[in-house]
Amino acid sequence: MVGHRPDSRVAAHWAKVRGALRAEVGDAAYRSWLKPLTLLAVDDLAVRLAVPTRFMRDWVVGHYAERIRELWAQHDPRIASVDIEIRAAPARRQWRKPPADAPADAPPGPYALRLSVAGGRLDMRVRAAADGADAGRIVVPLSGLRRVVRDYFTVCEN
Repeated sequence: MVGHRPDSRVAAHWAKVRGALRAEVGDAAYRSWLKPLTLLAVDDLAVRLAVPTRFMRDWVVGHYAERIRELWAQHDPRIASVDIEIRAAPARRQWRKPPADAPADAPPGPYALRLSVAGGRLDMRVRAAADGADAGRIVVPLSGLRRVVRDYFTVCEN
């Protein structure tokens, strides 16, 4: 299938389709499954989208592809299918220098992380892996993590 890269008109259609999907499925499902979709191309019969993983592709095909096609067909009735490809996200580059907000007196990496739970808080202690020098400590309440953990298990169970 030969398609062309999205132009401004096609990008505008895609924005409308994404907006309609977000309104239909809600923010959580949209962010998890639909926001990562990338518009690759459109030809006379199909819309080509990409996702970063096979799991995500299978989920989107099984749960949203037909609705995406229906919404797209409202803008362009010639569209008969939605094809979803796997295109892994590019690897993140390693830092060549410490980030601007890194403590000036922090020992150089690599680091070892020690996690513990005490008094309803997650205690994260960071030490240099080589000599065990203290590189920092972060303590956060567990109450803020409950929603993240619950959402994680909801996605895994579905």
